[in-house]
Amino acid sequence: MREREPPVVRERDLRIQGSVVVVGAADTLHEDLSERPVRPRERVIVADGALTGLLEHDITPHLVVSDLDGDMHRLMALNLDRVPVAVHAHGDNMGRLRQWVPELPGILMGTRQNPGPAPSDILNPGGFGDGDRAVFLAARLGADRIRLVGFDLHGEPGRLSHHTDPVRKKKKMAWSARILADAHRLGIPLEEREGRGV
Repeated sequence: MREREPPVVRERDLRIQGSVVVVGAADTLHEDLSERPVRPRERVIVADGALTGLLEHDITPHLVVSDLDGDMHRLMALNLDRVPVAVHAHGDNMGRLRQWVPELPGILMGTRQNPGPAPSDILNPGGFGDGDRAVFLAARLGADRIRLVGFDLHGEPGRLSHHTDPVRKKKKMAWSARILADAHRLGIPLEEREGRGV
């Protein structure tokens, strides 16, 4: 493992204006991107489980949200290519943090879930999983409109998603659905979706 201080970006350095597409890892991802393609001025924030699917559409994200449980080699290549990664720290991924954060070659942003004191460059944007955390992060970074693709939190866990326990994943998806159902009340400019909801 390389010992280095990763270049940490602060919130003000990633400010977003305008519309953001947040990309999740549902099996509907390819269909969603075909039916509702990313427009030229839209910024793209992707949950790391959807990264491979997004890249298959030749779309490079502006930011990846990850708790480091996805395709780390692809994530490292994008990070080397100057795509920032919002790395989320939680109780279940301390080993992955120690292993991968020193290896990530590019710009990182730290996120966490727990309230209370923390270094000023580690954000608590809200959210539970990578996808809904990406929504909260987009709002915090200044998006005035957020559009979801690849989100189907009421269906089965997607094949793109990195899960080994489908029962646990369904519970996490239910929490994410509850959190995103509160988006408007929390002041998050989430675009209404036809059909599937979030």
